This record gives sequence, structure tokens and C-alpha cells, in this order.
Amino acid sequence: MSAGPGRLAAVPLEGPVPFDGRMLELPGGRCDWLHLTVRAREAAEVTLWLHFAGGTDPETAGVPAGEAVRLRVPVTRRDALEGVRLPEREGIDLLALTTVAPAPAGLPDPHESGLVTT
Repeated sequence: MSAGPGRLAAVPLEGPVPFDGRMLELPGGRCDWLHLTVRAREAAEVTLWLHFAGGTDPETAGVPAGEAVRLRVPVTRRDALEGVRLPEREGIDLLALTTVAPAPAGLPDPHESGLVTT
């Protein structure tokens, strides 16, 4: 399923960002997904903490080893996403981060249609 035009917003990063527990501020607003491009020396399972206007939720992601691996992390809370805290995990770097806004009115919301189950 394509994200659709105008739904993607790249978060500016100053070079690779190590998974060192830092908080990354996001542009704000609701989103359906976070797309991450990471580089990992070894495969790992990590927990990202999504910080919303009304609370914080964990999202676990499996990170395969590789030079530039793309991950898609669901954003299941229907609230403004303000930031994401990276876990402390040596050997993993964030290369790119993009938010995916909800689909325009009239298109099915994957969260309400049952397509997203996490």
C-alpha cells in the first residue's frame, strides 16, 4: 500500500544517529507509521518509545543486520506524535526517519479497518 502524495515528512537528521537513548523531536501531528532506515552490525530486537501529547507507548521492532535496512513501525495511538526515544543499543545507527500522516478523508483508515492489528 502506497503512502500517497503529501503524506510523507522526512525528519532532518545530521548524519547517522546512534541508538544511544536520545529523544528525537518530530514535527507533531497524527501519523500512521514511522519509516526508519537503520544500519546494524548484528540483528536485534529494540523498543522505541513513542511520545504523544497524551502519553507514551512502546513499540518493539526487529532490526536485521545490514548496511541500510528499512523498518516500518506502526503508530497505533490516535494522538499527536511529538517525539520518539531511541533505545540504547550499541552498533545500531539511524540513517533516515520519515513520518507517514493518516490517509485523506474518504480513504479507509488502516487502524479502524482492522488492517493494523498491533
